[in-house]
Amino acid sequence: MQHHTSPSALTPQQLRDALSAIGWRQTDFARRVGVTPAAVSTWTTGKAPAPLWAAAYLGAMLDLASLHAKYLAPLPASGADEADSAESPTPHRLAHLLPSKPAAAP
Repeated sequence: MQHHTSPSALTPQQLRDALSAIGWRQTDFARRVGVTPAAVSTWTTGKAPAPLWAAAYLGAMLDLASLHAKYLAPLPASGADEADSAESPTPHRLAHLLPSKPAAAP
């Protein structure tokens, strides 16, 4: 997956957009990565450049959010006609398809 948070450059707008996309406030990001909220504020306002690790971290979080939305988040509610169908309902999550225990080695 490719996002606009390249480890080579992270603009203040890209940083703000990435935080917004994963639903984090600046203080949430600061707490999770162990920096002060003031440090994150300087990055989002452009007073100081964001470190390269911040772009890599946010890129990983965006990828995880995308994977979660694709494979684990509930599907939108189906229409009333489909809900009354006698067929098996569409699973709301795909995680139940994964084996609960690893297969035994031969």
